[in-house]
Amino acid sequence: MIKIFTILGLILQFVAFWFAAPEILGVDWLKKAERIIREAINKIPSLISLILGIVIGLLLYFTKSSIFWVLLITIIVAIQWKNTKRIEAYLDRKISQPIMNKLIISQNFRYLLLKLAAIFFTVGFIIQLIIVVIS
Repeated sequence: MIKIFTILGLILQFVAFWFAAPEILGVDWLKKAERIIREAINKIPSLISLILGIVIGLLLYFTKSSIFWVLLITIIVAIQWKNTKRIEAYLDRKISQPIMNKLIISQNFRYLLLKLAAIFFTVGFIIQLIIVVIS
């Protein structure tokens, strides 16, 4: 149980950094890095394929009776690979562009993310502090 709360605290602090980053780095940096950020978001399908490939490998290695799951995941990966360009275009249109527009244009949105980052960081710190005191 201690490990779970420690991991939760670390995850909250990690997310807090990314919530705070747009406000700290500023509009100019966001404009310069927009292409890089959009490309990173568009690589999510490839990352999912990698993770599913690892799951397939682990399932094959550790269990012999889960052929159904291996076939199912393999079919999902094949469908995803076939539609990669379409998925990337959808992610760019529905996620990347709106997020970047909001981050670049809206100072209120960046400030809201900064406040959330402060809350996440504080909660993560408190969780870790409690874990240290308990153990």
